[in-house]
Amino acid sequence: LNFDTTMDRRKLSVMKMRNTKHTLRPQDIEIGKGGIRFI
Repeated sequence: LNFDTTMDRRKLSVMKMRNTKHTLRPQDIEIGKGGIRFI
């Protein structure tokens, strides 16, 4: 089990979502003072 690869993939998907006009479900994201937090 390679944890680093998993984290890298997750970061990649997050970057993709930021660059793409993608509709996200409200319960998946919480926007606060610190920015966007994925739940």
